[in-house]
Amino acid sequence: LQRAAVGHFVDPSGAAHVVPVWSLQHSNAPAGATPFTTADELLAFARMHVDDGVAPGGARLLSADAARAMRARQIELHGSAGAMADAWGLGWELKDGIGGTLVGHSGVTIGQMAWLDVVPERRAGMALLTNGGDAPALATHVRDALLREVAGIGLPPLPAVDDALPIEAARYLGVYERAGARIEVVANGAGIGARIRAIWFSMAPDPPALALRPIGGDRFRLAFPNAATDTIVGFADAAAPGGARFVEMQGR
Repeated sequence: LQRAAVGHFVDPSGAAHVVPVWSLQHSNAPAGATPFTTADELLAFARMHVDDGVAPGGARLLSADAARAMRARQIELHGSAGAMADAWGLGWELKDGIGGTLVGHSGVTIGQMAWLDVVPERRAGMALLTNGGDAPALATHVRDALLREVAGIGLPPLPAVDDALPIEAARYLGVYERAGARIEVVANGAGIGARIRAIWFSMAPDPPALALRPIGGDRFRLAFPNAATDTIVGFADAAAPGGARFVEMQGR
């Protein structure tokens, strides 16, 4: 499709297929979804922030106050977004790891995922770019191992499933839809499940219902096919009359 890495989707049998579209639409530019770069350039970007706005060549691109404000906690996160980050800075995700706080950002496009982690006080960082397979499981393993080695910080585990928690299915059932994604929450045995059609997962016309297993607080763990790590799904306003109005997954 292009002279660059191309994304892959994995089908239920485990076979990888090249995606039919290389990138998201240019209208996604405000979300940072259209620039393309390398791991080396990402680390140069991270070093500029570690050096409080000074680029590797010595040019000042940000004031020191602005660079520090970007990685300061501006708002605390809850729901499913809390699995991705515990707080937002100005652009940066802030994650409370085991032994310290990670400053970083992750991104998903069509069949590709990327992670950038920085520990400013230890002048450490890592960039990971993937274009298929079980990228979240790979990222969890590689990021945890390397960050422990170079920065002394580990990734926290996901909240444990508690299948004994009662599920008031009527609070969650329904269709949740936005541009690029449609999630239908349905009854699934004694619990609930999610049928997901999204550009970052599958556009199959009749996706299977994936079980949503409770972890408390209107949050659930969901296992995608052929994935070794779970995703957190959270519902907003579930206690309101008529049930939940919004569902969160991967911070959206």
